[in-house]
Amino acid sequence: MKKAAGFTLTELLIVVSLIAILATIAVPGFGSLTRANQVSSASSELLNLLNYARSEALTRGVSTKVTAPSVSSWTGALQITTVASTLLGDVETLRSFSNTGLGAAGVNSSANAAEVVFRPNGTVAAAFSVKLCARNDRATTGKLVTVSQGGQASLTDFTPASASSSGCS
Repeated sequence: MKKAAGFTLTELLIVVSLIAILATIAVPGFGSLTRANQVSSASSELLNLLNYARSEALTRGVSTKVTAPSVSSWTGALQITTVASTLLGDVETLRSFSNTGLGAAGVNSSANAAEVVFRPNGTVAAAFSVKLCARNDRATTGKLVTVSQGGQASLTDFTPASASSSGCS
């Protein structure tokens, strides 16, 4: 008599329990990875937005301004406009983001100003910086977006000092 091929119930239970153990270990890591990707994505978008505003200032020969609703809302409803002048007249909106902003729901921000103005030569009056970090998570590396007085925007990592539901420190 031939023995039937297949798996026993015991073998299947062992495999299922091993998969459950591995999933239990891996799931918290995915949450951290998701938060890190949100921060990275939002900071890259903001860096690109600042570079775009500088580029428009240089190309058009007029000052351009990037405005956030507040110093702690640089992932929210951002707007890029020209600055009103006697030569060009009214303000022209170049880009506008709705309340969803850069689409980073789990990302907090804090800056040293609620707007940055690029002059026609691409420079800014004062250095500008924005910290972006994961909401309520100080273990995830934050990103620091800086604009030098020369107008060059750059991106570096920083370690948040504390976790909160708003802002970065």
